[in-house]
Amino acid sequence: MTWRRTITFAALAAMLGGGALVAQADTSTTDAEARLKAAERRLAAKASATKGAAEQSIIMEKKRVDALIDDLESGRNVDPSEIDDALRRAKQVP
Repeated sequence: MTWRRTITFAALAAMLGGGALVAQADTSTTDAEARLKAAERRLAAKASATKGAAEQSIIMEKKRVDALIDDLESGRNVDPSEIDDALRRAKQVP
């Protein structure tokens, strides 16, 4: 009877632990989405205040950020380095 309790406890602990990992992933995804959406707003504001080739460059960066946001909202896996690169590029826009 003791081994059944042990197995049941181990299975319950595994299920609860797995849920914590999912919750942590959801939190980091939400944080990444928020940072990307803020970058998208900044890029949109810069694009509206810029003309010519510079404007087109900013619009391209905004589209990249939009695509990452869409991927995250759709539940697709996004490499964290892609998010970091997009945020870094968004900050470098003049």
